[in-house]
Amino acid sequence: MQMHKKIEVNDIKKGGKKLEILKKIVLFKNFTEKDFESLYKNIKIIKKKFNKNKTIIFRGENYESLFILRKGSTKGEMINANGKNIIVEDLKAPNILAPAFVFGTNNFFPVNMIACEEIEIMEITKPELLKLCKINEKFLINYLDLISNKAFFLTQRIWFNFSNETIRAKLANYLLDKAVGNKIILENSIKDIATFFGVERPSLSRVLKEFIDKKIIKRISKKEIEILNLEELKKNHDE
Repeated sequence: MQMHKKIEVNDIKKGGKKLEILKKIVLFKNFTEKDFESLYKNIKIIKKKFNKNKTIIFRGENYESLFILRKGSTKGEMINANGKNIIVEDLKAPNILAPAFVFGTNNFFPVNMIACEEIEIMEITKPELLKLCKINEKFLINYLDLISNKAFFLTQRIWFNFSNETIRAKLANYLLDKAVGNKIILENSIKDIATFFGVERPSLSRVLKEFIDKKIIKRISKKEIEILNLEELKKNHDE
């Protein structure tokens, strides 16, 4: 089931839950209540709801609007010629779906985007998006920053996987890069790190356990790791 509804100014009453959610969306960083009121008075925004397991948009479909995930979670999937399914990215609200693909000559959506639960999408068409960029400089800067950061992340990921061939080397390099002294705070989940590495989560977990068993590192908590043997960690980095 898919529902469409135009968002009204009343949806963003001061102190309201909807406004607090919108404030967490990176495109609306530094927006005041006045900015939000202007947004809803001048820009047509459509709210869409999708049930769990429904496809929001298919890979290769023209992406003529910006989709903002306001509630719920989605997953981006690719299926190859042999029918193998690959999860490219998991997104949790609040988030933006493929912001770099709205404009350009080949503005086709890069993956199949599936709802993991009941979700809400805010849709802004390309003409309305251009209008918003013209009337609100904060939004324009936030949008350009978002695209630039995505491009930087992609080049980092390409270089990282190019310069580190084995999972051991990838993990060692990642840990050394995140280390402050002998302490490491994991900002991402093992699943997210595995996606960044371009490997399966179980494979990464096995190498992590191997590092722990060999007393190269120690898992202090879910998010914290201590380096016990720096030289051995560097050896794995140089594989």
